[in-house]
Amino acid sequence: MLTHAQFLSPDEQQIIHNESIRILEEVGALFHSKKALDILAKSGAKVDQENNIAKIPAEMVDQALKTAPKSFVCGARVPEKDFALPSTFTGYVLDNGGIFTRDFKTGERRVASEQDHYN
Repeated sequence: MLTHAQFLSPDEQQIIHNESIRILEEVGALFHSKKALDILAKSGAKVDQENNIAKIPAEMVDQALKTAPKSFVCGARVPEKDFALPSTFTGYVLDNGGIFTRDFKTGERRVASEQDHYN
């Protein structure tokens, strides 16, 4: 059986893209790598070295999207299990859960326990 799934309409995809660009330009993204911040600064991002924030202009994102590979292979430990993308196959895995959780009483972020999955 083949199932066609589309989670977002083209208009909804564009809304998310536009908001993502706005956030990257106005709020920025936190980078823990000085090397990454230096590369971004040399490429035209506004970098706050003190707070490790890079504000990335829309033009930089557009260029990255234009030059990103259109396909790639996710390499597995066993080469026969390599997975090429894009693919006509989409798998949905519904096992396990989050590795971390936030305790709703204390607000503490901690490693999830088996009991958290039941709760």
